[in-house]
Amino acid sequence: MNEEDPLLLDDLNIFVGPNGCGKSNLFEAIRFLPDCIEYGLQKTIRIYRKGLNSILNKNISTPNKMSFKWQFPSIPNMLGNIPVEYELDLSIRDLKDFSIEHETMQEIRPRASVE
Repeated sequence: MNEEDPLLLDDLNIFVGPNGCGKSNLFEAIRFLPDCIEYGLQKTIRIYRKGLNSILNKNISTPNKMSFKWQFPSIPNMLGNIPVEYELDLSIRDLKDFSIEHETMQEIRPRASVE
């Protein structure tokens, strides 16, 4: 699995790997989005449990980039429930200096079948 592979989680998931391979970073990154939704991106980064250090790969020097892509199967709105995809790309120069490079939320439309 590389950094761009999708991570599809089930009800029970087991992560195995040597110390320092990034298991804890992965879990912190998964927790990052709900915190952003609840507190906002700026506040989340300011108050984040261990700072951005807990998410960033310590083997990569800054500037560093983080990209998140989340798919929500059903978000309620006035027209009913719709599936949406949220993307967030951050550029981090150091642990206190970051910028949002890209942010989108869009409806996931079914692909047209080709016959």
